[in-house]
Amino acid sequence: MRRWLLVILVALLGLSQGVAAAQNEVLSLAYGRGVPKSVFWSSDGKSFVVVTGADTLWRYDGVTLAATATLEDVTDASFTPNGKWLITQNSAKRFAVRSAADPAQIVLDNFTNTSSSPGGRWLLTWSGDNRIALRSSKDPRQVVLQDA
Repeated sequence: MRRWLLVILVALLGLSQGVAAAQNEVLSLAYGRGVPKSVFWSSDGKSFVVVTGADTLWRYDGVTLAATATLEDVTDASFTPNGKWLITQNSAKRFAVRSAADPAQIVLDNFTNTSSSPGGRWLLTWSGDNRIALRSSKDPRQVVLQDA
């Protein structure tokens, strides 16, 4: 009985040290970059994005935790279901479709809203004149259907 208690105690001690180390890592990631507003992983798990209260997007490598991209004037963001595109919103409430591999690369911009289909095959965009376009998520520049 005492042996099991000792094993459990050692396991809990090791777990608490691992949690403390993980908390220290999170604190070092947040240092100097603002308070996180949202954090989310890419669908392939190779990277994650942090949007801060300072309206800055930070993209991190999921393995090394190194910052790989920084964008200013981003108030919100999300990956498309296929993980190929990063949708961002700026302080003027305008949306852009960016390459997830290189968020500085804007594929389309100046939309009032965007939405992805649940399976990730389609992307809907609304423009300032309330025109809606159905686009392929393989290449959002390709308009499949647009209202008149």
